[in-house]
Amino acid sequence: MNDDQKKLIENSLILPKILKEQKKLKVIDFFSKRPGGHYVLYLIMLLYERNIECTEETLHYYIPSNICSPSTLSNIIKDSIVENYIKKEPCKADHRSKTFIPSRYTIEQWNTWRGVMRKDTQITKNTQIDEG
Repeated sequence: MNDDQKKLIENSLILPKILKEQKKLKVIDFFSKRPGGHYVLYLIMLLYERNIECTEETLHYYIPSNICSPSTLSNIIKDSIVENYIKKEPCKADHRSKTFIPSRYTIEQWNTWRGVMRKDTQITKNTQIDEG
């Protein structure tokens, strides 16, 4: 593929840009490679942004087993803690449980990813308006 073809594709399609950007965002790439990983990341971030504690029980309750099995969910959590993408802290409501909080790095990557998605969504809306 030559440079002209790349330019044509990148100017015509938004998806290649998103996929290319995702590879730069290690946290997004990490979660997207696991079955149900996007759901895990999205729920952790959603609860974090709303100041709601996120426990493993919360994740098991809101993520159906057909999306992410309980053992896969536990492995995602363990692996993301090892990678320092999320941290585990004592739960304020129930001291027997642990709360999962995104690391500073994960928050930065999440905000970058969200910015990419918003920008591309805006481009798509503008393109549809121009075409319509």
